Amino acid sequence: MAHFALLRQRIKVIQSIRKTTSAMRLIAMSLQSRLRKQQRIITAYNEGIVYVQKTYTVPGTSVVTEALQPHKTTIILVGSRKGLCGTFNEQLFNLFGREYVYNPDNQIICVGTYAVNHIRSLQYPITHAFSELSITTFTQIAHAITQLLINTSITHIMVYSQHPRTLFIQQPEVTSLTSTPPLPNHDPIITTINRLQLQSSLLRILYNSLLAEQSARFLSMNSATQDAEELLAHTKLEYNKVRQAYVTHELIELTSAFAKTK
Repeated sequence: MAHFALLRQRIKVIQSIRKTTSAMRLIAMSLQSRLRKQQRIITAYNEGIVYVQKTYTVPGTSVVTEALQPHKTTIILVGSRKGLCGTFNEQLFNLFGREYVYNPDNQIICVGTYAVNHIRSLQYPITHAFSELSITTFTQIAHAITQLLINTSITHIMVYSQHPRTLFIQQPEVTSLTSTPPLPNHDPIITTINRLQLQSSLLRILYNSLLAEQSARFLSMNSATQDAEELLAHTKLEYNKVRQAYVTHELIELTSAFAKTK
């Protein structure tokens, strides 16, 4: 009887888990669909900035002189804001651990809660942190990081992030960027173009990371839902067997008691 009640409780728990994972799967697919609708806009924006930069910049000129080149590097690590996205963060942090050698002269910018927590676990100092990375904040974060970078000395930038190879396959990557601050007596149009080019690059990287994150979460929740359905089917089968055995036992006892009265 106790085993019978335990199985009934387990079925309720599994059904609740299945509903939760199924709902999260649908949310991830919905967010991914919303992001893909913005893909054409972001692509057109990036292509437009590149076109303007190539058109306006005079070939053979360089905004940055060799004497101004610093040895400082800005590291940007882009993780997820939430969990339950499979190996999304694990793959990214493995790449970061293999590729990055800590340098106290570098500044580290973290984007996403999991990136912040990972850098803190390594006990690296964080220069700036943007924990709330989402579909509604990634444009503001790209703008904020751009402002931080152009207000500092010329800095080489290394961005560690996830990139969607296909619809449901993610691959961590390292992107190299260059930040060029405003220089004295320099054409303000070129300065604006350089700033927009950096911002558009960061915007594309954050967008790709979000797209990869939602794809990873969909796959993870889809797999969890399928596992819950299989476990539920197995548990229900066991429950029915136990219930049938219990009913059979009760019938045998009733039949025996009736036979004794005869």
